[in-house]
Amino acid sequence: MRAVFGFFILVIVTVVVPSQSFVEILDYLRNDKCSIPELQFSEDEMSKVTNLEIFKRRIRCALVQQGFLTMDGDFRTDMIRQNLYLGEPEVREELIKECVHKMNTPDDTAYEALVCFFRQEISRREMNQNDSQSTTSLP
Repeated sequence: MRAVFGFFILVIVTVVVPSQSFVEILDYLRNDKCSIPELQFSEDEMSKVTNLEIFKRRIRCALVQQGFLTMDGDFRTDMIRQNLYLGEPEVREELIKECVHKMNTPDDTAYEALVCFFRQEISRREMNQNDSQSTTSLP
């Protein structure tokens, strides 16, 4: 699972053009750092949770530590707009509208938002690549 997690982080870093805050989020995820005691699993809990649950919690912790998410799973869109590079303002607003939604749990909220940002960025890059290929193939 650690190899998959490392690959996922590498792909995110490669695909998303990060600001320093996003790089810090990835660093928190990669290094198992969570200085928020309420978000740390106890030894007993660790034996009962899945790797995906651990990963979701680490994402939540990173987003909370960076100020993008509250402990209750509410997004701080003002902080996202101010500190997280998501492209041009129109693209940023579209991503926020598409990806910033509260889910059943705060961990799911953080995870689903990150996955959504990732998917939207992949789609946007594929569209840009297709557009550039179609213009170069014109006679």
